[in-house]
Order: sequence, then structure tokens, then C-alpha cells
Amino acid sequence: MEGGRDIIYISSDLHLNHDKPFIYAARGYSSVEEMNKDLITKFNNTVTDEDEVYILGDLCLGGADSLIDNFKMLSQLNGNIHIILGNHCTETRRKMYETLPQVVSISYADMIHYRKYHFYLSHYPTLTANLDNDKPLRARTINLCGHSHATDPFADWEKGCIYHCEVDAHNGFPVSLDTIIEDMKRRVQEDEARYAKQLAAIKKCFDEPFDVAMTSITTSIGEPLNVSMKKHPILKETYIN
Repeated sequence: MEGGRDIIYISSDLHLNHDKPFIYAARGYSSVEEMNKDLITKFNNTVTDEDEVYILGDLCLGGADSLIDNFKMLSQLNGNIHIILGNHCTETRRKMYETLPQVVSISYADMIHYRKYHFYLSHYPTLTANLDNDKPLRARTINLCGHSHATDPFADWEKGCIYHCEVDAHNGFPVSLDTIIEDMKRRVQEDEARYAKQLAAIKKCFDEPFDVAMTSITTSIGEPLNVSMKKHPILKETYIN
């Protein structure tokens, strides 16, 4: 409980039983068995049985012979689990998800309205912006996603209002909506500070005259070239609102 309420957690792309080194070794594990055990431990050390948790696809992999093993591992996970289907969530796996006792919903996407913030949940990174980058976060739709195994939650930030929730981006742990909100507020503040600094530099360029003198520059034909440049003040309101 946080502040008297159950916490909402987000995670994605656990890839339990995915026995390829480009998955488990990239995450710092020596074997898929070690990865399976650690991810389940981190999950259950974070999520309680009373919490809501959304897993944004690709919970497990492996052939048909691993289906029972995957069921046993997923059955260990705490929380009331909402599954958003990913590209590795085959029909066979989906039917297995339906038999898990703690799974309460399965869908291709979902919306959460929390603390007056609006979240669109999907497996794939999704553009949700509508010319609203200058609006407060609460007036925008934030996409929570997985799929690309990004190690940076803001890997697609330059493309849109996108936050990655893969375990790869959160040291193997689920991340709470409260943490996501604080992360995004901090990122917006950092962006605003950087833009303000850039704007101040541009304004200074237009507000203050400067002289540039370059001498002894050799031209393409080998002759010395003397250059003198002088910039005069320009009315800033002509260029900057």
C-alpha cells in the first residue's frame, strides 16, 4: 500500500524461459535459469498480492514442451495481473494466460487514468501526441510500452510522449505509476531548462552586437584573405515572440 491505496505497477518483456544469450546474457545473467529465478524474485519483492500490475507483453517464450514450466513460473507472480499481448504472445500462450489464477484481464491495449494523468498501455511504442508537446503532462496521453528491450525508459522520447517499461530499462524490476510520473516530470523539467538555456543564447545573439575578424585565411587560390564581419542589433520581436 502507498498512501493508503494499492500500488499500480507496470512491467514488460520478462521473456522467461527465453534461452538465447542475446536475452539473458545481455541482462547480465550466466544462464536462462538464473534469469528466470532473479526476475521472479525481483517481481515478488516489489509487487504484493493486493497490487495491480500490468505486463505489456512477451511474458515467456520456449517451445510447446515449456508451456507447463511457463505456467508454473507465471503462477508464482504476485498481484492482480493485467496482460497486454505482445508479438510473442501466441494463441497457445494466451490460452495458458487465461488459466492463471491471478490474471484478471487480457487485451491488446488499455487506458489508465491515474492521479489525473492519462496512460495508454501497449506492447509496441505508440505515438499518442496531437501537437500537444507544449502542454502539461496531465493534458497529454502518455504511452507506456515495451517490445524493443530498451535500456533507457526515454529511448523514444524524441519521437513522442513514450516511456519504456521493459525489465531491461528498470534493472529487472516492475516500475510503479508513481515512479513513472516522477521520472517524466523530471525529464520534462530537464527539457524545459535546456530549451530555456538555448533560447537565452539565441536571444543574446540577436540582442548584442558582435565583431568577428579573421585574418590570414588562405583562399582556394592560395592568396591571403582578410575578412571583417560586424553584426548590428536586430529587433528581437521581429524574430522571437
